[in-house]
Amino acid sequence: MKVMSARLMSSLVRVPAGALIIAMQGLAGALISTMQGLAGETVRERRRERRKLYELKLAEWSARLQLTDDLIGDLSSSGRIQDVDKDIQKIQELLSLPWNESVAQD
Repeated sequence: MKVMSARLMSSLVRVPAGALIIAMQGLAGALISTMQGLAGETVRERRRERRKLYELKLAEWSARLQLTDDLIGDLSSSGRIQDVDKDIQKIQELLSLPWNESVAQD
């Protein structure tokens, strides 16, 4: 019975201590909010600034992705394929030419 009452007493002491800690944290948060308000900065303004920054970064990222897509499109266009076909044709023509006898003997 004494062990049980010691545990109960321990628990009863911890409850008000926990409530006191939570109350102090609440007061600290209220103090910080008040100081920010006095300094001219509010939570809404910070959120608004973060949102603007996010939108700017998103627009920049979208522009970069669009540029990448455009470059890929340019590389894979039919003009590039025609260049490769022309290069293959030139190589085949060079390979079909007769050998230069003076170079072959060296």
